Amino acid sequence: MQKINFSPVATSRNFGMNYLAIDDELTDIPVSTFDNITLSKGDYQLLSTGAMTPPNAILQQHANYTKKLIFNQSTKAPVVVEFNFDARNNTLVDILNIVLKPKVKAQIILKYTGQKKCYHNGMLYLDLQKDSQLDIIIYSNISGNNFLSIYDQKEQNATLNYTLVDFATNITAHNIKSCNIGSNTSTTLNSMYFGTNSAMLDLNYWAVLSQPKSKTKLNTIGALLDNAQKNYKGTIDFQKGAKKSVGDESEYCMLLSSKAKSKALPMLLCGEEDVKGSHASSAGKIDTQALFYITSRGLTPAEALKLLVKARLSAITNNIFDSKLKDEIFKQIDRRLNSEIK
Repeated sequence: MQKINFSPVATSRNFGMNYLAIDDELTDIPVSTFDNITLSKGDYQLLSTGAMTPPNAILQQHANYTKKLIFNQSTKAPVVVEFNFDARNNTLVDILNIVLKPKVKAQIILKYTGQKKCYHNGMLYLDLQKDSQLDIIIYSNISGNNFLSIYDQKEQNATLNYTLVDFATNITAHNIKSCNIGSNTSTTLNSMYFGTNSAMLDLNYWAVLSQPKSKTKLNTIGALLDNAQKNYKGTIDFQKGAKKSVGDESEYCMLLSSKAKSKALPMLLCGEEDVKGSHASSAGKIDTQALFYITSRGLTPAEALKLLVKARLSAITNNIFDSKLKDEIFKQIDRRLNSEIK
């Protein structure tokens, strides 16, 4: 048994979710090739690099896709990096370094797709320099174990907007550590998950605020079907030097099955004065009265359920700046709800 995805403070042990315990064989990284990759053209510099910051010796040893994207000027269109899993390309260990130079604005989409049994273990490092802005979407829809670690750092006046969408069927672990090394930064993390079958999701989001006048918002919404389970660990950490900073987090889980289970631990850590922080978390079934009201207006129970679920998830999907990807996400939601209704 191996323990991974530790939360930043030990108090969460009381909730039985300080880490994710999984079989060792599920984290073994086989050596293989992966070449089913689509990278769109754009205003960036692409480098092959064997080094990563911060270092991760295990991933670096086994990585089969390692790139550094440097944006020296703002993008005119989103840059899309798509990893397509198939029978031959079923193992991906990727390391991506993305650097935005001062005053650069960029939009990036990372897609991990494929319905063949597969394995993904990736590290994403984001470096936002002074006055830059990055809008990034990370979309995962694979039939396999999915481990994703992200580290970001932001210089003065930098803005980072995440949108994460994950359709989990097996083990999924997200580990995000977000840091500001300059003042007046802004970070927004919008995360949506949809767990089916016997999926186990372990979401660990840690926002570290150590410079003044910075803002962080964590907003996570998801749904669980079948025997799916989810752990949410969201931490906003106001450290010394973070005066006049603001942090807010919220998490909501829709339980669409009587066997689905959800645990959530939103935390605020405070080591500085003159800061503002808030958090909230809730979980529950779809409101039966709302379903009855909608069906009384002519919709079928299936249509009413889809309407309510999509309405709740719209707080995340509204941030998808690519219309084709947004349509694809809604189609995936429909497929899973159709399966549940049957």
